[in-house]
Amino acid sequence: MALIVQKYGGTSVGNTDRIKNVAARVAKYRHQGDKIVVVVSAMSGVTDGLIKLAKEIMPLPNEREMDDPGGRRGRTHDAEGTRQALLDAAEEVFSEHGFDGARVDAIAKTAGYNKSLIFQYFGDKLNLYGEVIRRADEQTRAMQNEALASLTKGGDELDPEQIRSLFGKFVGWYFDYLVEHPRIRRIYMWEMAEGWQTMSKVFTQRDFDDVSEFAPVLAKLQSVGLLRTGLNPLWQISTALFTTALHLSLPPLYATLIPEVDFSSLTELANAREFVISFIVNGLLVAPS
Repeated sequence: MALIVQKYGGTSVGNTDRIKNVAARVAKYRHQGDKIVVVVSAMSGVTDGLIKLAKEIMPLPNEREMDDPGGRRGRTHDAEGTRQALLDAAEEVFSEHGFDGARVDAIAKTAGYNKSLIFQYFGDKLNLYGEVIRRADEQTRAMQNEALASLTKGGDELDPEQIRSLFGKFVGWYFDYLVEHPRIRRIYMWEMAEGWQTMSKVFTQRDFDDVSEFAPVLAKLQSVGLLRTGLNPLWQISTALFTTALHLSLPPLYATLIPEVDFSSLTELANAREFVISFIVNGLLVAPS
């Protein structure tokens, strides 16, 4: 029996389907006999909405009553707000300098807090880095759970076209996430350049629990000839996802090679999204005969 503490941010409980996914994960560990403590944030956007309503009533509300993460004094009373501000700052500094080049002093300065709080909340720089990575994983976990639920919803009936559509939807989700979170994408590029040495130090088996849930589903797709054989299916999926991250990191190079194309435009981004989805789906799945 283990004592497990899980933290779910606002994105993870952003709609009823995602709340059900969180409940299913909690229930799984409880049924295994583990003791579990769950900390759940308000649904994504709810806190901001309440703050906006409060400020419509009183433009300058009392910070002590508001405990507003946007205000310096209010933020000191908000432990979770402080933690998230430190993670935001750490994500920014790690993305700019990599793990080795990042300094705790710089992270504290960016966050606007004393660096002693970093050690109080996270212990050391390595643990702080691990929490930045886990927060990113949590932000995508809801997407993973939705994809897994869709893949298993049909039971033993596997429709090839439906599977291709689901894979395309999932790759599109991940593409959009990386577009919206460029600092996470840059951290992955730092890791790739440095041989994933730092990430391998912070990951534990529990960090891969959500990934391992895909294994039997992917093995089934492979056994019936939908997923290409000869390679580990989790290896294939991981390679596909990081292909997305790599592609989104290449536009500066593309601009040098093909200067007449504006790769930063929304049109080219949409074209890139369509290409990446088609490239990955066709690379992973066997074309219907």
